[in-house]
Amino acid sequence: MTSHAELVRRVEQRALGRCEFCRMYQALQGATFHLKHLLPSSRDGETNLDNLAWSCPGCNLHKANRIDALDPETRVLVPLFNPRRDCWDDHFSVRRL
Repeated sequence: MTSHAELVRRVEQRALGRCEFCRMYQALQGATFHLKHLLPSSRDGETNLDNLAWSCPGCNLHKANRIDALDPETRVLVPLFNPRRDCWDDHFSVRRL
C-alpha cells in the first residue's frame, strides 16, 4: 500500500508542481495544493494515482464532488475536464492581454 505522503509526492511530481486544472504553479499560489479525486470518493472513487490530480485550492473548491455540469451555452450536461483522459488545450485557452 502506498502511503499518503508518497501519493502526494508522486501526484505533485507528475503535475510538475502545477494545478492540473488551471495550470497555476504552486510556487506562485502561496497556498498548499491538494490531492483531488477526479471521481470523488463520495461517488466511490478510489484513492489511486489514476484517480488523483494536483489541484490548487480554488479549483479544488470549485470542482467539489462534481463530475459534470451544464454547458452555459447549450444547457447540455457535459463531463468536467479530467486531466487523466482529456487534453487541456482542447478544453481551454489562455487569453493574452
